[in-house]
Amino acid sequence: MVVVATVQNIVGQVWARQADGSLRLLRNGDVLYAGEEIVTGNNASVDLIAGGQTVSVPSNQMLAVNADTFANSEMTLDDGQVMPNTLDSVLAMLDGDGDLLAELEAPAVGAEGGSGGGISFVRVTRLAESLSPTFANDAQIFSTDFVDVQTTNGTVNVTDVTNAIGNSAGPLDTTPPNAPVINDVTNTTDENGTTTGTTVTGTTEPGATVEIRDEDGNVVGETTADEDGNFEITVEPALQDGTDYDVVAIDDAGNESPSGTGNGGTVITGDTEAPSAPEILTANAEELSGTAEAGTTITLYDTTGNAIATTVTDADGNWTIPASDFPGGETNGFTGSVTATDNAGNESEASNVSAIDGEAPEAPVVTDVTNSFDDEGTTTGTTVTGTTEPGAAVEIRDEDGNVVGETTAD
Repeated sequence: MVVVATVQNIVGQVWARQADGSLRLLRNGDVLYAGEEIVTGNNASVDLIAGGQTVSVPSNQMLAVNADTFANSEMTLDDGQVMPNTLDSVLAMLDGDGDLLAELEAPAVGAEGGSGGGISFVRVTRLAESLSPTFANDAQIFSTDFVDVQTTNGTVNVTDVTNAIGNSAGPLDTTPPNAPVINDVTNTTDENGTTTGTTVTGTTEPGATVEIRDEDGNVVGETTADEDGNFEITVEPALQDGTDYDVVAIDDAGNESPSGTGNGGTVITGDTEAPSAPEILTANAEELSGTAEAGTTITLYDTTGNAIATTVTDADGNWTIPASDFPGGETNGFTGSVTATDNAGNESEASNVSAIDGEAPEAPVVTDVTNSFDDEGTTTGTTVTGTTEPGAAVEIRDEDGNVVGETTAD
């Protein structure tokens, strides 16, 4: 492909339209190829370097780019004049009175029109609603489409002309896609557990380009959504902890979804800080339980590093792994560890689980039950003595299960 110009500076949104009608959003430093068209949006402009000179294209313009487009970029005011005697004839042809192609001679620019009395044409854009009939100056190039249009109070209105003649490139899509919906933000780690990147998944407009941008607007990751709108972006290195990032969708026409939470955009925050190790409070025949950061996933590992069971902490950070989730359905003798993993995939240090005592002790042996009395002989209490498993808690419970006395065996 032949390069005919280079983008030097862009204000707003500017596209290059290919022959098939597809659009690519231009950025500073991009090149333009012969056969493309420059399309500038509202309040947009672009400075091009072509043939050793700087050429400016203002807002709401369409400019066909060819090898000879920039050969003569200067136009006189006469080049922009519309001859009053040509307006009625062109409008009549557009309304169906005559064959435009058969009756018009080769298009010509200028006040005198084409040879042999041909119709005079004026350079106008098919994108702008109105332009002055003498809009050209020595610093700007306008559309290379030539049409004669009606003037109203000295203004060339081209809105209806594009509908009458048609736009071979098709209508522009000016509707931005909705902000992407994020499904998951997870950090990736290497074999040593070191965070190496961040993977972001979600949904957006099918075929849209999805970009993750830092606070300075730099693109740190991008991809294209599939035909169902699903996307996955892995950013390496990982998103910085505590830093906000915009996730933006850009459709084929260059329309961009909102950015920033205040504008209804999608913002994610980098999280590379692991939660604290879980605290183990109970390890017995019935369960292993404790506390950790709320919303984290607690994983139980055996001594070889195999994950045995998982659970999620509640809003208060409490977690429980029942005996039924242990190998063989019992906790007795189990040795391993537990960790806490947050929603970003950061895993805590391990808390060790050492040989759970899941076997109930034998029933205590009572050696004596003796009542105690006051000076008047009134019974004031009962003393129970006996033996049991060393260190075991010993409780005396009534018929309703209420504890009426307890101690710990020596």
